[in-house]
Order: sequence, then C-alpha cells, then structure tokens
Amino acid sequence: MQRGQRLLAQARGCGKGNAAISRTIQDRFGVGYWQAERLVRTETSYVANRAALRRYADAGYMQYEYLAGGGSRMCPVCAKMDGRVFPIAQAGKNMPPMHPRCWCGVVVTDEADGWRMAGERMGCKAVGMLI
Repeated sequence: MQRGQRLLAQARGCGKGNAAISRTIQDRFGVGYWQAERLVRTETSYVANRAALRRYADAGYMQYEYLAGGGSRMCPVCAKMDGRVFPIAQAGKNMPPMHPRCWCGVVVTDEADGWRMAGERMGCKAVGMLI
C-alpha cells in the first residue's frame, strides 16, 4: 500500500482533513468510505505518535507513558496499556495505535520524578492528539 501512504502524506502536506483524504482513497482504490476512513485515522495516529516520540527523544527524554483514549469505549487491550511507562528506545509493539481506530497516544514522562508533560486528560482524549 505504498501508493496509499504516499497519497496520505501528500494530502496532509496540502492541508486536507480526514474526510477529504478518505474520499480520495475511496475513489482511487475502490474501497468503501468506512475502510478508507479507518485507514486514514489509524495511519494518522501512527505518524502522530511516532513523531511525538521522535520529538521527545530529540529533546533528551528517555521514556514515555502510554495514554489510553476512548473513555467508556476503551478496549481491553488499551486499558491494560494505560499508564504504563516504556523506554523511548524500545518503542514498537508497545506504542499506539494498537489496533485500527485506536484513540490512544503517548506522553513524555519521567517516572522517577513523578511528572508528565501535557498528559492531562480532556474528556476521553489526550491533549495534543491529532486524530
């Protein structure tokens, strides 16, 4: 799906939102809108979380906290991950998105000092999430 990834990057670069990108993918690849929108949301989440981890690492931070989203609709997989702290250098299968349409994010943290940056919850979403 390299063409799809390229299309998503180009559309984001032009300032297009999820709905417009989903319609383009639907038309270009002959899939339903729901499937196209699921792909756009999941890939956007992946890119946003990966970019956040890169910014944290570049700033010298060593670990991040998994911040589950979804409120009362949170899935069991994400609920088990919520609040867990991981080394940024080992990010991979322990970072969101854990599944399609995952609402979770990452936040920089220093568990030893007991603080986290911009990790306050707003309703059922984390501050700074781009999806």
